[in-house]
Amino acid sequence: GVSSLFVGNDQGGINRNMSTEFIPPSHFANATPELAEQGVCAVIAKHFISKGGDGIALGFPAFDVDGHLIGLYREIQAGSSTQIVFVPAADAESGLEPGDISRAASAYKTEVEKKSDSVHSLDKHGDSIDRLKEAVAIYHWSKEAFTGDLRKNNIMRPGPTFSGL
Repeated sequence: GVSSLFVGNDQGGINRNMSTEFIPPSHFANATPELAEQGVCAVIAKHFISKGGDGIALGFPAFDVDGHLIGLYREIQAGSSTQIVFVPAADAESGLEPGDISRAASAYKTEVEKKSDSVHSLDKHGDSIDRLKEAVAIYHWSKEAFTGDLRKNNIMRPGPTFSGL
């Protein structure tokens, strides 16, 4: 294992070193969002909220082939349509806090073990990132419309054991 987490600062550099955290692959650390997105293999169709944040949903967590968080997909309103854009985990814009990387990886493992329908993999969508993003959005929106209560059912709330999934 790897023993440190490096999080990019506003200038694209490194500003944190926390023990017991995963280091995103070095080829993604200073990569453009488009290049970093090429490592996405799976997405959880639940919004992730940082434990240290103010309750704001950061986006749908995206994972590499080894189950490491490499970024988030965010819904962006563009006129009358919604776009799903990728934000690398190493980017300061991600809003991720120390500890979020390991909590997200733990949540991913739990969701996979439960065989949760919220886990969407690239291979099940014809290896198309666009189809994967569309499937995640449709799943999320259908759950939101069905429950009428986004906060209760469709947001990943990190806790000591991630029991709020």
